[in-house]
Amino acid sequence: MINFPTRSYLIFISLGLLAISRSTSQGLADGFYNGSKNFTIVLGAGSESNPTYLAGERKLELDKSFQNINVFVAYGITDKIDLNLAAAYVKSGDEKGFQDARILFKYKLYELELEKLQLSAQLASGFSFPLSDYQTEGRNAIGQRASSIPARILIHAKHSSGFFATAQTGYDYKFDPVSNAYASSLKLGFARSSYYVDVFLDYQNSIEGKDYRGNPAPNNFRELEVDFLRTGVTFFKPLSEKIGAFINGVYTIDGRNVGIGPAINLGIVYKSKF
Repeated sequence: MINFPTRSYLIFISLGLLAISRSTSQGLADGFYNGSKNFTIVLGAGSESNPTYLAGERKLELDKSFQNINVFVAYGITDKIDLNLAAAYVKSGDEKGFQDARILFKYKLYELELEKLQLSAQLASGFSFPLSDYQTEGRNAIGQRASSIPARILIHAKHSSGFFATAQTGYDYKFDPVSNAYASSLKLGFARSSYYVDVFLDYQNSIEGKDYRGNPAPNNFRELEVDFLRTGVTFFKPLSEKIGAFINGVYTIDGRNVGIGPAINLGIVYKSKF
């Protein structure tokens, strides 16, 4: 039986969907399911600080920070199909506004039950889109205003001890002029009745984009190739049968046309059933 913190794990991935809060990014979807007619609502907030910016592969001392408020809703349509909705409000310097939203469906394609181990293959896809005509140019740009169709295949393993591992890979088709991208992530963790913890590695490689201050120069920031390698840790604690809280720390290690630095995120989770 999937316990409360395990199911609530849905929130942690979804808070990082799309660059909605880029600092929490840890894969498109997680390997757990909400359960038929169960729903999860999450309200989170975070801050990201990037003292270094990679213009292409050149390091610039260009300090940039973000603050965000995220909302996430997950609903179990069946035991094998989940619907996830996410949106964010982002601020950077004088620029602020509703950023991007995502609608995502996740489907459990196959499941194998062993004595102490569950293995499953899953598919996830949906659509993401900007919620406003927010700023994409300048030092305080808050995103690329991209519309995209992401797709992933996931392999998820869960042991009776609470240990789990989730690997995923796939492709994001993004409408012009934003570059398409390959993406992968790996997550390892424990989901127990009294706590949840994970560590993750998240990777994105965009295709044929241009570099900031590069040659040829981009016509606008939406044409930039955005690559990144991020790692982080998440801790979740149930406070009651229906309410819990989490903290998430992330560090962007490397990339292309991306800020390098840490981020921290906090949130409250509410889970119930229709």
